[in-house]
Amino acid sequence: SINILRDRFAHWLETDEWSIHLFLLGDNVVGYAAHQTQADHYNPDQEVVFVRHFYIDRDHRRKGIGTTAFAALRDHLATDLPISLEVVASNPDGLRFWESLGFSPYFTSLKLTAD
Repeated sequence: SINILRDRFAHWLETDEWSIHLFLLGDNVVGYAAHQTQADHYNPDQEVVFVRHFYIDRDHRRKGIGTTAFAALRDHLATDLPISLEVVASNPDGLRFWESLGFSPYFTSLKLTAD
């Protein structure tokens, strides 16, 4: 729910766990990214920048803003560390977006839920 997301975002802002970047178009916030440097899940000897959330407002999607915002984030990070993120399997548009930026599949995570 929106309350859970609001509380999670507030927690990120109150702690040093995550870095938050807002993406502006003029004076309007059109998106954000939350990221942190951490050990790679499958190669713990290697650090990665893990992007937990990357969000562009729906009204601003498919206009190049996400591509520009991600380029700005990379410039700001100014790191040679690999960048890691997760895409929900039910989001093929998100997967295509990240692949268009050069990301490639690294692992597949599966989930079995009780009926």
